[in-house]
Amino acid sequence: MDYNHQRNNLMTNSLINIANVLAERVGEKSPTQLKDMFVSNGAKKQLNYEIMFQLLMGECEKHILENNGNQVVDEFKNNILEKFSTLIQQLTPSQE
Repeated sequence: MDYNHQRNNLMTNSLINIANVLAERVGEKSPTQLKDMFVSNGAKKQLNYEIMFQLLMGECEKHILENNGNQVVDEFKNNILEKFSTLIQQLTPSQE
């Protein structure tokens, strides 16, 4: 599997993981545990940041997929992948 394909899979897999966790939570028949309802202010800020980042990432991915083959969008995608290549390599499990 080439490096670009791995990077694209990582973006897709992270969105799938989020969707699976949300679907699992929604499908639970039991009420939310009390300990899950109390979140510190610091944790709220972190969660807000993570949610905003995921929303931004989702919109970027959607735009890239819908406009695949567009020279400007392909350049945008390649610039993002290049800038995050070190992080992506660390997050992607090795194929050894």
